[in-house]
Amino acid sequence: MKNVFLAAIFVILLFGCVNQYQPESNSSSIITTPNDTTPTYGKLPSDYSIQTGDHVWVTYTLWVDGKVYDTNNETQAKESGIYNSQRTYKPLDFDVALDKGLIQGFILNIVGMQVNETLQFNVPPQLGYGNHDPTKVLEVPRYLEQPLYETAPLSYFQALGRNISNGSLISENPMVIVSDINDENVTLFYALTGGQQFTKNGLTRKVISVNDTYATLELMLQNGTTYNIPNPQTGATTQFTVIDVSNTSITLDMNHPLAGKNLSFHVTVLKIQHNNLLSE
Repeated sequence: MKNVFLAAIFVILLFGCVNQYQPESNSSSIITTPNDTTPTYGKLPSDYSIQTGDHVWVTYTLWVDGKVYDTNNETQAKESGIYNSQRTYKPLDFDVALDKGLIQGFILNIVGMQVNETLQFNVPPQLGYGNHDPTKVLEVPRYLEQPLYETAPLSYFQALGRNISNGSLISENPMVIVSDINDENVTLFYALTGGQQFTKNGLTRKVISVNDTYATLELMLQNGTTYNIPNPQTGATTQFTVIDVSNTSITLDMNHPLAGKNLSFHVTVLKIQHNNLLSE
């Protein structure tokens, strides 16, 4: 019952406020990279080992299921067939601390490394992106009936500071027009035509058919594509991936794409900053 309820909410969210997500692995590191600040401080001992609280610079390559999934090494990216010309390949720098945007297993293995040391280590799901949660997999309709006429409270437009009247254009694509207005409510007309495609909040819909009362819309989600949508439980923006598209439904997975995966990292430490000391 819980999944059915969440799926019902998802239908509203999917056909309303959805933004397509561009996977970070295609444009930047899978790990958030802070601004690169290279201080000029005193010299660290050559045998210094990384401690919690240090700031470090590393190169890394991540393997998943035996294949290179992500790397900040340009040569490795080209050799592995994942090179992206829109990405800047540079050392990853970050604070060595938990709950700062990097997965726990990555941080725990970095601690104790030295400059120019290379380490290969594995991170289990519990210390990575978590185990795969089947309750986060939802099935939603591929098609939706959109009423051509909808009623909204006049106060909504007043709160937005919009002065509207009969015939006012609310939206151009799709075309939404005020067809009636009174002291309390506004009636909106969706001027939709068969075959029309429009994008709202980054999500494309296609008008399959139109009758006197409603239009049938197809949700144009692509299998294997990742999007962002408000979580139906928390309201927070949540990443989800389309894992199946059938004739009548779309299956969505709100788990992280790497949930349940064992991660294999190859990391080389390039530089360490400890307080006011910096490695060569």
